Amino acid sequence: MIGLAGVIALMAWSAPPEPSLDALHQSFVDPPSNARIMMRWWWFGAAVTKPELARELQTMKAGGIGGVEIQPVYPLALDDPQTGFKNLPYLSPEFLDAVRFTSDKARELGLRVDMTLCSGWPYGGPHVPVSQAAGALRFESVEITPGVNSV
Repeated sequence: MIGLAGVIALMAWSAPPEPSLDALHQSFVDPPSNARIMMRWWWFGAAVTKPELARELQTMKAGGIGGVEIQPVYPLALDDPQTGFKNLPYLSPEFLDAVRFTSDKARELGLRVDMTLCSGWPYGGPHVPVSQAAGALRFESVEITPGVNSV
């Protein structure tokens, strides 16, 4: 049986050391990859190419970005066979291949990847009847007790 002094000593022994001010400063100067910001990455018409996807991911990584959120949206221009410009239809095999390539390249670079379903807020459009449209917003308020760091 351990007395109160033993419990206090055990707690002090097992508590992680507090970071120094220099270590804390360094974590802001060079944060770990899982704490870096993510960019919303608009894919207009998903008119993307693998070389450009790789170049942009490398540029974001070099700029300190921690990951991307792919946001496929409407095309900005029509397909043009003369210039090779092509929009990839949403969820087509070519579109999914571009997403897979991006995910693999991002993982290789140590970047996180997320993807939204589309640009609608809420998803849908004029073709969605009112009977199937979003009709409610759920709101919750949760009080957080100061000093508590777990749920």
